[in-house]
Amino acid sequence: MKTSDQQTSGSWNISICNQKGGVGKSALTTLLASYLHYICKRKVLVVDCDYPQWSIYTQRSRELEIKFIGSYFEIRNI
Repeated sequence: MKTSDQQTSGSWNISICNQKGGVGKSALTTLLASYLHYICKRKVLVVDCDYPQWSIYTQRSRELEIKFIGSYFEIRNI
């Protein structure tokens, strides 16, 4: 995991990457994003670049179908 120095806007760029599959990249990303949002009260943007699997997108879609209904939790494709 690499983190850049804090930019002038106060934002951070964090990349979690590994060429091997099944090492927990999506799980770590989800846990880290949740921690930063719920515990540290930070705004978080997660970009899932694993085109064939869309692991984070699929996981989040299932969670939203089960737990939340409303535009506040809407998933947007960029």
